[in-house]
Amino acid sequence: MKLITESLNFYLVAAVILYFWACRIVNCVWLRPRRLEIWFKSQGFKGNPYRLWYGDLKDVAKMTMDVQSKATNLEDDIGPYVLPFHHHIVQKYGKRCYMWNGPKPRIVVVDPVSIREVLQKYDMFVRVYTKIH
Repeated sequence: MKLITESLNFYLVAAVILYFWACRIVNCVWLRPRRLEIWFKSQGFKGNPYRLWYGDLKDVAKMTMDVQSKATNLEDDIGPYVLPFHHHIVQKYGKRCYMWNGPKPRIVVVDPVSIREVLQKYDMFVRVYTKIH
């Protein structure tokens, strides 16, 4: 009887730990990015919808490989060659957009008025370094 109770307690503790671990992973890779996407849209930003695990990284890699395979002229605009995905997303969604590096969003602001505001109010627009929990 005592052995059954001890093993049952062990399995119960293991199940609780596994449940909390699974909740943290689901929050990190699905719930938090979806909440951020809704929040960005409410703030007037546009961008690709979040895709599980990779975000836009596959598109970034594909566009970079495509651009590197082409020859460039000295007269060409260098922007699409240096950062092809950034150029594409700004052309597609406008001067205030976001992209996904895995589950982490990256804000792209090209509008001069918004850039000036961010640079002048540096105490308000602080880059937050967070660990994924």
